[in-house]
Amino acid sequence: MALPAMFRRFVAALLLVQIPAFGAAASPWQAGSLPAGAESRYGQHYLVALPDGYEAEPQRAWPLIVFLHGAGEWGSDLAKVRSQGLPAYIEGGGKLPAIVLAPQTPQGQMWHPLFIDAVLREVSGRLRVDADRIYLTGLSLGGMGTWSTALAYPDRFAALAPVAGAFPNDMMAYNRGWPEPSAGDWLPAISHLTHLPVWIAHGEVDPVVPFAMDQRVAAVLKQLGVTPRLDWMANVGHDAWTRTYSETPGFYDWLLAQRRGAQAAQRPPQPSVRLAGEYRSVDGRVAKVEVRGDRLEVALGEAYRSEFLPIDGQRFIGTHLIRFELDANGQPRRLVAPGIGRFEHQTGATQP
Repeated sequence: MALPAMFRRFVAALLLVQIPAFGAAASPWQAGSLPAGAESRYGQHYLVALPDGYEAEPQRAWPLIVFLHGAGEWGSDLAKVRSQGLPAYIEGGGKLPAIVLAPQTPQGQMWHPLFIDAVLREVSGRLRVDADRIYLTGLSLGGMGTWSTALAYPDRFAALAPVAGAFPNDMMAYNRGWPEPSAGDWLPAISHLTHLPVWIAHGEVDPVVPFAMDQRVAAVLKQLGVTPRLDWMANVGHDAWTRTYSETPGFYDWLLAQRRGAQAAQRPPQPSVRLAGEYRSVDGRVAKVEVRGDRLEVALGEAYRSEFLPIDGQRFIGTHLIRFELDANGQPRRLVAPGIGRFEHQTGATQP
C-alpha cells in the first residue's frame, strides 16, 4: 500500500532529523531477503546482527529483538536502517546478548504485520531463536507498527517498546486535521494485549508525533490495568530514540528480562463471510471487503488495497485499525476506521 497523502507532513518533518555518518569499521550486519514463496507485498529486505558467542555456542537459543525503523529510513537502501535507533547503537559498537532483526519497509509503505511475520518466520527458521524471548520495538512510524503488529500477533512477543510513536490511526487523523480517535476506540482492541509488558518513551516537546498521543496510549493501558514503564523526556523533541537505545542501559536490562508467559492471548477465529460486501461513505467513497481465509482484503478505489488480520470478531488490524458495527442479527451495518472514515454497508452488495 502506498503512503497516504496525509503522511507527507509527517515524513517531511522526519527527514529533518540528522543522520550520522558511518565509521570505517566493518558492519556487524548481515543483509537478507525473503526467499521465493515467502515474498510479501509489504516488504522484502532486512538486516540481522548476531551476538558475540553465537557461533561458539551451537546449542544455545538466543533472544531476538525486532526493531522497526521510522519513515526517514524506509526505501531500498539498507544502509539507512543502520543510521538510527537500535541499529545505530549496534553499528557504533554496542553489544547485546541477543539477535537483532531490522526489516526495511519500502518507500511509502506503512508497517504491515504480515511483512514482519514473514521475516520473523524466515529468520527463526534458520537461526537459533528463543521463542519465549522475542521482543518488538520501533521508533516513530516503527512505534506505530509495534502496536499494529502486536495486535495482529498477540501471542508472539514477550514485551513491547514503542519509542516516539502512537496508535497508528491517531497519527493518520492528526495529519488530516480530523478528530482523533478516542480511548474508547482503542480499549477493546488493546484489551487483547494486557498480558504484555510495555515500555514507552517519548519526548515531551515532540513537534512530529505529539507527546499527547503517547499519553493517550498510556491512559488506555492504565484503564486496562496495565502499568507501562514510561520514559517521558523533558525538553526532548522527536528524537527520543538516541537516548532510549544508546544512553539508557536499564532499557535493555528490562527488555531482556521479559519472557513470554503462559497467559499469552489466543488467536481469534477466522472472519465471518457476512462482513464481505460494499460499504459507502457519506462523500461517496466505496470500500469493497472480501474475506480471504484468515483475513480481510479491503479495496478503496483503484489506489488502495490492503489486508487486515482479525483481533476479534469485529476488529481487524493491518497498517491501522478497522472495526465493523453489527446489527442485532449479527449483520454488518458499517465499517469504521477510527479517526479516518465511516462506511455504511450497502444491502444486497455481495462478495466478489
